[in-house]
Amino acid sequence: MKVQNNLMMDWAMRGMSSFQISQMGSIDRFAEVLARRMESANTLSSGSQSMDEMFERASVATGVPVNLLKAVAKTESDFNPNCVSHAGAMGVMQLMPCNVEEYGVTDPFDAEQNIMAGAQQLADLSRRYDGDLTLTLAAYNAGMGNVAKYGGVPPFKETQNYVRKVTALVGEDITIPTAHNFVMGSRMDDMMLPPVTMDALLEDKMQQLIYMMAQGMKYNLPSLDLTDETNPFYL
Repeated sequence: MKVQNNLMMDWAMRGMSSFQISQMGSIDRFAEVLARRMESANTLSSGSQSMDEMFERASVATGVPVNLLKAVAKTESDFNPNCVSHAGAMGVMQLMPCNVEEYGVTDPFDAEQNIMAGAQQLADLSRRYDGDLTLTLAAYNAGMGNVAKYGGVPPFKETQNYVRKVTALVGEDITIPTAHNFVMGSRMDDMMLPPVTMDALLEDKMQQLIYMMAQGMKYNLPSLDLTDETNPFYL
């Protein structure tokens, strides 16, 4: 099977052993699911929604201003829903694994879930710091523990630059890159997405999966089912 061989070659090139590949389950089944996902993704005359809408909904639900949400997303990931940091932060709002669990996120790479959870976290931090934007942003970046430890913005260059950058962006007109603004969703929309290729889907999902394997996160790989919609790596 050509698709199967290509997938195995791609995984091997990424450093996965034949044993690791065998733990992924049926290659044939994986290829079939991937092909169906690609076909579904390319039938988007009635299946896309904009990230702008997601930010609006998150703002209404949490009370966090839209432009603050966008400023954080711009700084964290440049609106890339598949972004993964070296520290393990994931998605548009760069949620850490503890935040994923705290806010009930089932797929941190789903833009809507990720944005909503990031908005909830910002709202919680804002309440904790009585609306102080500087402390809210410092805690979002460096954690509440560090804010408490240093009695304010921690003396970390990254955090200090982060607070300044996000604060400045809040007053600007922030535009989401077209490449990330329209994603699959349940709402009707006239905007057509660019064609989705097999290679593109494989690239996104395998990068996410391999990173998690490397970080040693608590995923039970031998029983990982890529066809399970509740799995973060669902295809």
